[in-house]
Amino acid sequence: MTIPPERPTWDLGGEPRPASFPACQIDLDAAFAAALAEDPGYERMGDVTDVTHAAIGYAAECMRDALAELAFRARDLGPDVALEGSTGWRASWLPGPRKSIIDLMLVHPSEPGAWHVSVRFDPSMTDAAAARLADLERQRNDELKASGLSDREIFLARIFPKGDQGPTVAAIKALEKDPASWQPAKRGDSLELTAGTALDLGCAGWNGVGPGGNPSGVEDPAKASEFLPVRVYPQTWWPGMELHMRSLSRYDREKGMLSPRSDRSGGAPHIVLELLSDLVRSNGLEPLVAPRAAETAQMPWVCFGDERHLLLQEAGHAAVHAAGGVFDASVTARIRDFSAGIAASDVSRHVNEWRALVPKMIGKGYTGWQSAFECNDGRDIAWAGEAGSCRSLHVETQHGIFRLDMHQSPEGDLAAVTAVRERRDRDHVVGRFVATPGGLRPSYGETAAGEPAIAWTIRNVYDMNGIILSLSSVACVFAEEFGCNRDDEEPAP
Repeated sequence: MTIPPERPTWDLGGEPRPASFPACQIDLDAAFAAALAEDPGYERMGDVTDVTHAAIGYAAECMRDALAELAFRARDLGPDVALEGSTGWRASWLPGPRKSIIDLMLVHPSEPGAWHVSVRFDPSMTDAAAARLADLERQRNDELKASGLSDREIFLARIFPKGDQGPTVAAIKALEKDPASWQPAKRGDSLELTAGTALDLGCAGWNGVGPGGNPSGVEDPAKASEFLPVRVYPQTWWPGMELHMRSLSRYDREKGMLSPRSDRSGGAPHIVLELLSDLVRSNGLEPLVAPRAAETAQMPWVCFGDERHLLLQEAGHAAVHAAGGVFDASVTARIRDFSAGIAASDVSRHVNEWRALVPKMIGKGYTGWQSAFECNDGRDIAWAGEAGSCRSLHVETQHGIFRLDMHQSPEGDLAAVTAVRERRDRDHVVGRFVATPGGLRPSYGETAAGEPAIAWTIRNVYDMNGIILSLSSVACVFAEEFGCNRDDEEPAP
């Protein structure tokens, strides 16, 4: 009998809190099964984001040296020569406005759109500027002491400056703003952030490469004509930002543990991460990933959430660890399947209520768009239909018209559920589930009947989540308005 290892803990104000296991102790399949099996009693759409963020944070630590070297190699080659990945994506250096940042453009000869990748290093002053800054700082400190301030007051004055700070502070600010005070990023500098922005190339490519258009799978890219050339870097968030991957600092390593950074990535960070992972491998940079990945795999991580969040964090870490420390297609596939499983869990929570809602709505005459049930200040407009063994709920939201088909077996039991976005030309399936003895299971791959696979795109995920939220709200408001028991299988006589 194998005795499981004791879960590590970290200290929060004298209270021990559970931490995630080191990735080398986590079984990949078991981690995702445990994360999926948790049932908190409410919709779990945010769980997919938590797993993704954990995977991004883990990959940031493992890939930091390789991403830095990839950026330096592109800069060494200049803007007219590109590094190329196995799938044909090319990374070229793009001159930018700050010396501590290396900007890359990722384009493909036949794939639409482009990616701007910003590899940001901790800025480093020239020796002369650093010496001048030290002199000014000493001068400023002497001035503050001469004014009669205590050490504590001096400390606060530096953090919260007030009024005119005098010529010394003005000189410090001028020195820090002067581009000549800073030296270009160099090998050995600490990587701070990797940001990926999806770009709409319009009707043309980039410097003669690519067919133009939007990157596949991205909902709201930035317009390349407005984003490039980069003259001033945007702050915190900007249109098209899909990846915002911060590397861990020395402050995020304490007592043998790693502490996750905040993540503001968009809805499709996996797309650009797959491209960067392929470029790392294709250009022989995996030896720079391996030692980081080996070290990271031995370390537990602080978890700021509850014990259920631990399982989500461990699943994300395990996926990247199994991929060797990069965020490649295998990681995306794990998160895609987990996302489908979460959708199945959320649909299972409400499907009996929705099945019962159909005859109730039909009985009240809500059978078409012209005679629909409106709620939530008109944000949700719903109607129902029944044909043969299929009960359907339709809902119109600000994002479109959607339908949930609930197919029944000859015995009247639930057999399958299909969620679609209704379009004039043809319905677009965004979710498909089959009933099993263990509950609803996702069926997103190509079916035996020839139905196509459901792509894991942010639009499909948004639509599936929107259907769940809208229909659950419609059922709740309908029950309140008509005094129905939400658990009744059929309408009251």
